[in-house]
Amino acid sequence: MNRTLIYSCLLIILFSACKTKKNCDFNKEIRKQNDSIIASLESDPEDSAWWKNYLYRIDEPSLKTEKQESYRLMIHNSMSKSSEIYRIYNKNGSYEFISKKLERRENGNKKDTVVQLTKRNLTENQWNEFKSLTERTKLWNLPVTIERSGLDGQNWVIEAQMPNKENCTEREYHVVVRWQPIDTTEFMRLSRKLIELGK
Repeated sequence: MNRTLIYSCLLIILFSACKTKKNCDFNKEIRKQNDSIIASLESDPEDSAWWKNYLYRIDEPSLKTEKQESYRLMIHNSMSKSSEIYRIYNKNGSYEFISKKLERRENGNKKDTVVQLTKRNLTENQWNEFKSLTERTKLWNLPVTIERSGLDGQNWVIEAQMPNKENCTEREYHVVVRWQPIDTTEFMRLSRKLIELGK
């Protein structure tokens, strides 16, 4: 009798684990490199100060400390001194979208000038579509940086914040940075989807 009860309990536990655990096929080496790069950026006073100042100028929160699941695309053009922001977040079961286009103007103001602003609610289906895309493109396992850089042009940044930790990597925050990204990458699939949500 006891043996039957133990087997039944084991089967229930195994079945529950299989149902809740996602397919965690990710590269452990990339994860280690990502953790190292993010830690290095956060510990560098110059990088931290630049990032904090940039977020202040574009009037955006630090996703790393957000208490709600959030995703953000930032496109910074160093030539035109302009930025585009696309952010979605889950606010207690209500899905919201915000986009901004900003320009840096020499008018004495420390913040960039908002030239276009869009705020709207997303449907649960739209939210779930994007979440599904983050899994298919393995957002949480994309390398933080790649060997492609330049001085002028556009820097694209995707951030993800999951306060309850992402299932496979067990991390709350991830950032992916690309300079002049190639249009056919997984990174661009995610970027295009965030831009599309604003239309």
